[in-house]
Amino acid sequence: MQLRQSYLFLYNFACALGWTYVISRVGKLASIGYGVENTYSVIKQPFIFWQCFQSLEILHAALGIVRSSVITTFIQVASRLIILLAIVCRVPEVQLSVFFTTLTVAWSLAEIPRYLHYALSLTGGRTTVATWLRYSVFLILYPLGAGSEMLLLYKAMPYIRDRGIWSLKLPNKLNFAFDFYKVCWVLLFLYLPGLPFMYAHMLRQRKKYLSNQHKRRSD
Repeated sequence: MQLRQSYLFLYNFACALGWTYVISRVGKLASIGYGVENTYSVIKQPFIFWQCFQSLEILHAALGIVRSSVITTFIQVASRLIILLAIVCRVPEVQLSVFFTTLTVAWSLAEIPRYLHYALSLTGGRTTVATWLRYSVFLILYPLGAGSEMLLLYKAMPYIRDRGIWSLKLPNKLNFAFDFYKVCWVLLFLYLPGLPFMYAHMLRQRKKYLSNQHKRRSD
């Protein structure tokens, strides 16, 4: 295995393990009867770490280590970081929300098969189950995750408006004003065309990859 392949295998396998750890902590909370209001306090550190760790994928695309669009990868990673770091980490109300738990479940269960699929494909081994999961679990998890993001964003907006989170008001030395509350409204409305567009794109990807897999098995 070449150096590039070895690195990507280790990266993807580590990410699969990391997200497995995150979802296992959520499962443990549920098994001992803890409420959803405890999810954030328990998984905060590993959740933030593995989501920030995913930023390396922008670098992978930029350096040509993987054949992915830099812009698309940046948008996907940045949108999650905005929700997590700019919204969830700053607004106590959303940390206690059931929608943070559903967000965690959706992101974790979507990432585990994705990273396993990539890791196994680098070894040249059979990826039938991992590939099917990679291109099937999104059917439920993408609406769950995107819906949770929208609801967390909406729920956080009164807090952001009242406290001026991430905003800059005039007068100031920069002579520049920035209203993050208005940005949140823009982000919220972008979900409306963005969600069906991305869902349709993933459906096409599912058809393409699962059809190819079926052909290889037939051969």
